[in-house]
Amino acid sequence: IIIAYTPVMSNSFWQQLKTTDYPKDWYEINTHLNQDKEDFNVLFLPWHFYMNFKWIHNTDKRIANPAESFFDKPTIKGDNVEIGRIYSTSENPVSKHIESLLREKNSTTLGSKLKIINVKYILLAKEVDYKNYFFLFNQTDLELIKETDSLYLFKNKVSVNKFYQTDSLDKL
Repeated sequence: IIIAYTPVMSNSFWQQLKTTDYPKDWYEINTHLNQDKEDFNVLFLPWHFYMNFKWIHNTDKRIANPAESFFDKPTIKGDNVEIGRIYSTSENPVSKHIESLLREKNSTTLGSKLKIINVKYILLAKEVDYKNYFFLFNQTDLELIKETDSLYLFKNKVSVNKFYQTDSLDKL
């Protein structure tokens, strides 16, 4: 079997498998994030586990969201499967927190609500339904600091830390 399939495999399975690189601006944003030496998380939106990316050269452009693997800083991405009637099977409390925040599109203080999970930057990829996330531009505690061909980079104006202490959960 190995001998029979070796020519097929060495020819990239009849040239059906091709490599592709990330867009240049992903590298640019990664460099920008790495210049910030603080300890923080990055939130990657749109909030989907599987997404179509324009820069994928296949006919089927849907892949698992690669943000967590690509960016050097800890990156929170969607882990919701969105198959049929099933939106999510995630038990991750961070995911549940983000999903509840994304439902509050009338809120203007998303940054302060993201500080408890140490989110200092939000990346919005100009893919699929990204215009549904334009409420980010209306946030009083987020600032658009960079726009590239395929990404928006927002910075949380609220200071973030890995740990918080409080006397009351109501204040949190």
